[in-house]
Amino acid sequence: MKTILDKITEAKRKEMVRAKREVPVEQLLNGPFFDRECISLKNELFKEEASGIIAEYKRKSPSGGNINIR
Repeated sequence: MKTILDKITEAKRKEMVRAKREVPVEQLLNGPFFDRECISLKNELFKEEASGIIAEYKRKSPSGGNINIR
């Protein structure tokens, strides 16, 4: 019996295979964001003016469906 995590992992693997077929690596390498400087999450969180909070807003849960619908 597959768990919800197994199902999510399987779906993501299929999604990645499909995405790799649709967009060649060469296109990504030549894209406008490839050479941009990476932002360090660690450095950003340690800035004096940073709140140190990492948050995510979710409308749906993979296992529970809609969350707090009004």
